[in-house]
Amino acid sequence: MRAKEMISNGRMVLTLIGRSTADPCNNDCCHVYGLLAKSLHDMVAEGLIHEEDINSFNLPIYTPCTDELKAIIESENSFTIDKFETFEVNWDTRNESEILKSEDSSGKFIADTIRAIIEPLLASHFGNTFMDKLFERYAMHVTEHLSKEEPNYFNIVISLTKKGAKDKSAHQLSKYGQKGTT
Repeated sequence: MRAKEMISNGRMVLTLIGRSTADPCNNDCCHVYGLLAKSLHDMVAEGLIHEEDINSFNLPIYTPCTDELKAIIESENSFTIDKFETFEVNWDTRNESEILKSEDSSGKFIADTIRAIIEPLLASHFGNTFMDKLFERYAMHVTEHLSKEEPNYFNIVISLTKKGAKDKSAHQLSKYGQKGTT
């Protein structure tokens, strides 16, 4: 945990993509990666990559809901939550004037953004030879998806303060009735 690296009363702000519901099967947060998987499967169908390579590729992504995060922070007991906020951001984070000035479609912009995040993982598994083709295809899938809906990322921002020893003892007293009892 980060708590070991921090001094008492040190502060930390975390921003992460999460889920808007407690349902872990909710696809809102990960659909952007589902479209990438679709692009990879298209390339298998065309014989550009081997199906075994896709089957052996694992992208471990988990997006928590707000209740899960709060429960983890509280049970770990190293931090107090100062502020906990959520907000949604459109997949295409540019403002309207930037979109109008740009020659790139929203699909290409989003594909380029995801490419910056994930290409090193993909290249280390599949090699570099087809990355341009993959992300061109991915941009097409994203553009098609955007024509049907306007998806958003669900973001969570948490401001935390590291507890001192005194704060942890007080928590133990209130949690168990007396210090040191389990």
